[in-house]
Amino acid sequence: MSEGHGHDEPHHDPAMNVIHGVHAAHSGLEATHGGVEALHGLMHGAQAGHGAAEAVTGFSRVMGGAGLGLGMLGLPLGGLSLAEGINNFAHGNNSQGVFDVTAGGLGMASGFTSIVAGAGALGGAGSLGTAGAALAAAAPPLAIAAGLAGLGAYGNEYAQNHGWYGTNDDGSNATYLGGIGNTASRAWEGGNNLGTRALGDNWAGHALGAGIGGVGAGLGAVGATIGGAGMAIGGGIARGWDAVTDW
Repeated sequence: MSEGHGHDEPHHDPAMNVIHGVHAAHSGLEATHGGVEALHGLMHGAQAGHGAAEAVTGFSRVMGGAGLGLGMLGLPLGGLSLAEGINNFAHGNNSQGVFDVTAGGLGMASGFTSIVAGAGALGGAGSLGTAGAALAAAAPPLAIAAGLAGLGAYGNEYAQNHGWYGTNDDGSNATYLGGIGNTASRAWEGGNNLGTRALGDNWAGHALGAGIGGVGAGLGAVGATIGGAGMAIGGGIARGWDAVTDW
């Protein structure tokens, strides 16, 4: 079956379902932790006074311990996601492969920086050195990105099966990549039609249509890429909610 067509949700091994659930829960916690850490960093910069500094330091240690634990779990989960993504590519499930590989790569990078940042928070920022401090500073944005990517990988099939990526010409549900291709293709065809309607079915009309269609296809592909990623993340949240309420 081509990548542009939908399919029924595959029957995963029960053990993998558990791992996917753990990964999704970890992703949600990781994104939340990264957001809190980023906000905490902004607040830390605005704090003044010895008492406030001590309070911030205590909070930093709590968050550092949480980050250390999330990082230690994120490294193996990221590796598993990478391996599953490669397997999906090998079996032609390219959309899921994109999400899995992205989530795995970001997850491993986030896991490493979270461990460094957590160790620094527990041992004192001065213990990290310049390179360690730079890695620690990268931990919050990486955690947010990895968490969202993990939720997207978990929710991709849910979004596809519910038709959130749109439909193909035959009415079947599009995949994530298929939805991007469909949007770009339809924008290209629409631009060509506008050109020939404006200037006629001649070289001028086709040239104008190619220009309009090219711009429309590019903008449409960017919009579908971003919108589809949001749909997948929403699918991860919805799938997790369903799993909790059905438990």
